[in-house]
Amino acid sequence: MPGNFALSALDWSIFTAYFALVFYIAWTFGRRQHSTVKQYFLADDSIPWFAVGASMIASSLSTEQMIGTNGASYKYGFCIAQWDCYTLPPVTMLVWIFLPIYLRRRISTIPEFLAQRYGEGLRDAFAFIAVLSYPFVFLAVVLYSGSMLFSSLFPYQFMIHGHDATILFWSTAIIIFTVIYTVWGGLAAVVWTDSIQFLILFASGLIIFVCGIRAIAGGSGPDFLWHGWITLRSSQVERFHLIQPFDHPLVPWPSLIMRIVTTQLYYNCANQFIVQRALAAKSDWDARMGALSYAAVGLVLPFVDIFPGMIAYQLNPHLADANRVVPYLLRTVIPPGWGMRGFILAGMAAAVMSTPSSLINSTSTVFTLDFYKKRLRPHASERELLRAGRIASVMTAVCAVLWAPMVGNYKLIFTYFQSFLAYIAAPAGAIFLLGVFWKRASQKAALSALAVGLPFCLFLEFLTKWKPDYWLSFIHVRLGQVSFVYISFIGWVLSMAIMITVSLLEPEHAQPEIADLTWNRSAFAEPRANGVPLPWYKSLILWYAVFVVVWICSLSHFL
Repeated sequence: MPGNFALSALDWSIFTAYFALVFYIAWTFGRRQHSTVKQYFLADDSIPWFAVGASMIASSLSTEQMIGTNGASYKYGFCIAQWDCYTLPPVTMLVWIFLPIYLRRRISTIPEFLAQRYGEGLRDAFAFIAVLSYPFVFLAVVLYSGSMLFSSLFPYQFMIHGHDATILFWSTAIIIFTVIYTVWGGLAAVVWTDSIQFLILFASGLIIFVCGIRAIAGGSGPDFLWHGWITLRSSQVERFHLIQPFDHPLVPWPSLIMRIVTTQLYYNCANQFIVQRALAAKSDWDARMGALSYAAVGLVLPFVDIFPGMIAYQLNPHLADANRVVPYLLRTVIPPGWGMRGFILAGMAAAVMSTPSSLINSTSTVFTLDFYKKRLRPHASERELLRAGRIASVMTAVCAVLWAPMVGNYKLIFTYFQSFLAYIAAPAGAIFLLGVFWKRASQKAALSALAVGLPFCLFLEFLTKWKPDYWLSFIHVRLGQVSFVYISFIGWVLSMAIMITVSLLEPEHAQPEIADLTWNRSAFAEPRANGVPLPWYKSLILWYAVFVVVWICSLSHFL
């Protein structure tokens, strides 16, 4: 039976030291980079490649992954690692297609790119979607999962007028600490704290993995890692495959292809809170190399957000709530003493804080530069824009805290986040793909696809919840069994058809101004430093080739 998660004085000291370190780093790097709009929102284009990659990883590796993805792997097995390991398609698109265009145009936000490529109408539409989805979909699920973690470890109930407000309490506590350094230091503070938080988070995840394998092995002899791993593999042979049947509820095998043009394209290549780090890089090479390192680390993330869930299944396959897998492991396999629990608790705090800081900063960036400056106050001073950005950060945090308890209505946290992300990605994937490869794609066509594609996906999601037992005779499954991956892909096909049709119906006009906004073979050219070729060991093609080989070898083992 799981024991209490008791903390010693050393544990509390380590946990406190973590917060002191985060605030010190935020103060050190943020104090010089928050006086102008460019400094506050883009860190004055000063971020090196390793910080770009680390911040991208920390932004995406949150408690939604630690809690939600481990919960999903507990229920479904290693196939959930498709979200971590299937990184070759998105990094190929980001490094060789989208980033060269973004960097060539020196954009500050993704909606700004859409304004240049299509027009101001699409900019407004995507800025609106970002400002709504970041707090209510992305940030709320992180706050809920983080609150669930801490409420499970420290089971105190907080009541307001007779109603359970435990999730609200922990969400508020989490967001207060995050908002302080995010609002003050801007992107520079976010990126550099993300970098250290990624290291702490990843180390904590590895400790959980090792302690879990030790529990499976039944001892700590010199070969316990090998023995425990072999036991895990042999006991869950059928759960160690990436490719799943056509009717799998989360990751049917067609999703390996379908998600490339929907979720993977949108999340990795057209998502402000991921791409913003690359836009703030100190050079084109740093931006693209940082993105490549982000994808490379994805190959080892299963040790943090997949295997712990499978270890918990090995130790106890009858947990009532899959979302509480990580708290179960922390109570069961992490021994007291040596400050280990304090360090892991710091890692969990890092998972809770890193993504919210990125989301809050990105939301304020989009609101300030794409709404406030463009629509409300075109002649606003730098000081006024900074004030608007900070107010937007606080309002984003408040909205997310109030919405976070609603996430509990979904059985799996993983499903709440991934399904709504997939539905936004359906029209977005079509808009960005045609935007960079087809010069004739028009703003009217893109707005039409967005106006139809997103509501279509949300309507099908509603039907799966309203009539889950309705029998679909043509595919021999119930409506409630249709994966959101299929819904998203159908929405993408519909959006593509609408865009192509509407664009072809419009009179063709010469648009020489969009030549730099569409892809060409110059994207394969190696970046240069002041016109001088970089040394061979900085070749993007070389490191990309190494990544491709490692990626193929790694994934072929689990197919």
